[in-house]
Amino acid sequence: MSNWQPGPAARMDDATLAAVVERVFQEMLEEHFSDGPSLNTDLPIQLRALRDIEGWRSLLLLTPWMLCRLLFPPETADLDLPEGYDPASHGLGTERFELLGPIIEFSLLDSKQKAHPSFQVELGGFLIQPLILNMQPFSTPDEAFGAWNKIIRTRDENRKRLNAQSVWQDEISRHELFARQVRTEA
Repeated sequence: MSNWQPGPAARMDDATLAAVVERVFQEMLEEHFSDGPSLNTDLPIQLRALRDIEGWRSLLLLTPWMLCRLLFPPETADLDLPEGYDPASHGLGTERFELLGPIIEFSLLDSKQKAHPSFQVELGGFLIQPLILNMQPFSTPDEAFGAWNKIIRTRDENRKRLNAQSVWQDEISRHELFARQVRTEA
């Protein structure tokens, strides 16, 4: 049984969601991260690739402290949070957000995914997948997003190569199996 509680973001249209995410993360930057030693002040808060994936809203978010994917599950999402964990009240004392809760697993696009449940008062619950945590090498948003695109291209090329090798290995194995049968029968 799911214990995920959808928040206001589940009912926002795309333009409103984008505006609220940008404003909320700008406020986080100003209130909590502005003096961080790993902060790259050359980078703005910027989001890209807002899309719907199987009813989930997904976007890439660039901040001066990380590049991440935010996932906003639909109201009907079947997500199980760890027993006793409630992001809406966990550690919120005087804070208005919890950025990284414990890792949870879920299925999306027929594959297992991992993410951290997060909470922000105006958005409610959402999931975050940190992608790049060292933002120091980048001087522009395009460089940061370009680095992530390169990682994705390399991963996709490796998957294709591994699949090609698997097909090749299967063919060799079938041939070897057939050859053994011939020798056994002879």
